[in-house]
Amino acid sequence: MRMVWWLRRLFKRELAKHTCVIEYCHICGAQVGQVWWADDELWVDFGCLPIGILCIRCFDQRAFERGYLLRWRPEICP
Repeated sequence: MRMVWWLRRLFKRELAKHTCVIEYCHICGAQVGQVWWADDELWVDFGCLPIGILCIRCFDQRAFERGYLLRWRPEICP
């Protein structure tokens, strides 16, 4: 009986290593597939602070509404 408990625990731990967390935009509800970040100054300036998670399209739309044009660039992360 103890062996079954141990195997179940090991299975859950291994499964958690390979499970991806899916996040959804709090404005449009779309799945956020890209990992991205914005400076805190922009986040506060665009009024995103109380919202939480945004997709790139909604963040771009908020920037456009405030007169900003954003440029996105790829980076290699370690």
